[in-house]
Amino acid sequence: MNILSPLRPWRNCILLLLLGMISIALGVVQLNSISRGEAGNTYLNTPLPVVIHIVFGIVFNLVAPFQFVKAIRQKWPKVHRLIGRILTLVAIPVVYTALWMNEFFPSYGGTLKYTGIIAYNIVLIGALALAIYYVRRKKIAQHKLWMMRALAAALGPATQRLIIIPVFLMFGQEVLTDQLIGILIWAGLIINLVFVEIIHLRNKHEIRAKQLKNIALTTVKSS
Repeated sequence: MNILSPLRPWRNCILLLLLGMISIALGVVQLNSISRGEAGNTYLNTPLPVVIHIVFGIVFNLVAPFQFVKAIRQKWPKVHRLIGRILTLVAIPVVYTALWMNEFFPSYGGTLKYTGIIAYNIVLIGALALAIYYVRRKKIAQHKLWMMRALAAALGPATQRLIIIPVFLMFGQEVLTDQLIGILIWAGLIINLVFVEIIHLRNKHEIRAKQLKNIALTTVKSS
């Protein structure tokens, strides 16, 4: 028996947590710098939206992966529903503070960054709203798909940083121009959403293949 077999049902959850840990770690560093008075002037002069965004963002990143654990959905459906409610409530201050800072903090990253932040938050809130809409109508497959899209948006910053950190280490801060920052912000969202759609299409193909196999077996048995 493979010693990792017990972890297989939790594999996706663990991978999502690891990706989210990138944003969590940087968030903790930022909170520490604010508390010690070592952050930039903007953060020190207006710390509240930054702290709210980071704290609620950390909660979202820690809780969201468990929404996709099959064992939790099947054995503890009340816990699954509670996680969904927590994510919905937590997303509101995350989105509001992100949009507020995008509008009122000193700009960097240019138009690409500005529009990218707006796109992230539209996708996150829109996907969560549609997930709630479908689950209330007992359309579980659509509910799950829109929750995946919501998480794709929420983990977009982590994907950005997964790209930015090696670039920064290899080429230094000089390479991080406004244009590149804007491109990377959009890249984080697009990469994650494309990944979700690939998974969705693969699952549809597998379901269709099983249906065709069952039809073929039924035909053979009846002939």
